[in-house]
Amino acid sequence: MTLYDISGKYMVDRLAGLSRMLTATSDHEREQFLEQLNNETQNAQDEIEKLARERKKTYQEAVNATLTQLDRYIGSVDGDDESLIPSIEYKNIIG
Repeated sequence: MTLYDISGKYMVDRLAGLSRMLTATSDHEREQFLEQLNNETQNAQDEIEKLARERKKTYQEAVNATLTQLDRYIGSVDGDDESLIPSIEYKNIIG
């Protein structure tokens, strides 16, 4: 999901709610729209935070998988080949 998708799914409706609030004919109606807007905004924020946590977890899993592959490759390298010295040094750095 891109920023454009998030804006379309979560933000546009909040703006529409804001315009409804501005066109309210009484304070009571305006307060109802404000309460509804607050609730919907909180729900949208919760969903966006959940999406961010899921994305972060997916990213971390991908990074860890790549590091594991690199560790395996570096572990299988024969240290006699001078062209592999940077790989061996990397292995020593990351432990």
